[in-house]
Amino acid sequence: MVRYQALKNLYDVEKTIGCGGFAKVKLATHVATGEKVAIKIMDKLALGDDLPRVKLELKALQTFSHEHICKLYQENVLLDKDQNLKLIDFGLCARPKGGMESPLFTSCGSPTYAAPELVLGRQYFGPEVDVWAMGVLLYALLAGSLPFDDLNIDSLYKKILSGKYEEPMFMSKESLRLINSMLQVDPKKRITVKELLSHPWLTLGILDPVHVKTENAKCYDADCLNTMAKHHQVEANMLWGHLKKWKYDYHTATYFLLLGKKRRGSTLKLIPGGSKLRLPDKNDVTPNKRVLRNANALLATDLPLNNKIQKLKAPIIPTIEVVTPKKNCEHHPETPKTENILVRAVS
Repeated sequence: MVRYQALKNLYDVEKTIGCGGFAKVKLATHVATGEKVAIKIMDKLALGDDLPRVKLELKALQTFSHEHICKLYQENVLLDKDQNLKLIDFGLCARPKGGMESPLFTSCGSPTYAAPELVLGRQYFGPEVDVWAMGVLLYALLAGSLPFDDLNIDSLYKKILSGKYEEPMFMSKESLRLINSMLQVDPKKRITVKELLSHPWLTLGILDPVHVKTENAKCYDADCLNTMAKHHQVEANMLWGHLKKWKYDYHTATYFLLLGKKRRGSTLKLIPGGSKLRLPDKNDVTPNKRVLRNANALLATDLPLNNKIQKLKAPIIPTIEVVTPKKNCEHHPETPKTENILVRAVS
């Protein structure tokens, strides 16, 4: 029996590789491409008041378009087989409605990485508290311990607000100066992200500033599209009409995984079987569309206006044709009997 019916024939679910406050993360294989993926599984009914946070995380992940996004805590920065950094876990991310220049008000995240303005419960700006968190992270990576740490939460907050921490003797002066510029209690005195990208600690004084490269996964790629179209036996333009809606379903995942394979120089192919994509035929007419079409046709007639209104007020009962074959129809070539069934919408 398949534990997760929604994933049947789509993913081969393997072992649990992580557990969090809201969900479990499973290692799995994407059936169509054979690619390894991580699947976050949660019980929506058990989320309760935390459901909006999960919806925010989903919205954030759909917005991101970077190859290395799969928060800035030490345990949430991973390395892939090519030693590329990967940032994970956007469960407590924030997206200001007015853009990155707008303040935020909700305090969340690990206390040891919290900037002073978060501790004080003041409004804050995302980039400024992120620089503080990166400063804590950099210190932890170089020193092997946290700059601000205490079992007592009140004592921890006092240390953060003081901005004082131990400076290890083995750490270089350049590293200490950089960390000091990131861990400024006054956010307006804190180094900015732009300044960080051109800092001598990163450029060694001779390299160009770090270039922020974003790769838009929501792009048209003929090779990946044709591979999928051939697999599903559909026209490429019709398939693209479905994909560009970016529903983030199994087929979106297949397309993104193919893009990843192409970037790595791997062969583009899909494994036979699995989920087949059924695209709506352009001639398909739903009962609602049929009713609307008939209403528009009625309004276009020469009938008096009162007659049109009376006819439109009549109960709308779309007709669905159900084909009922006769017994042993394979031996009887007669036309199957057609019945009309009236279906009324329940309001």
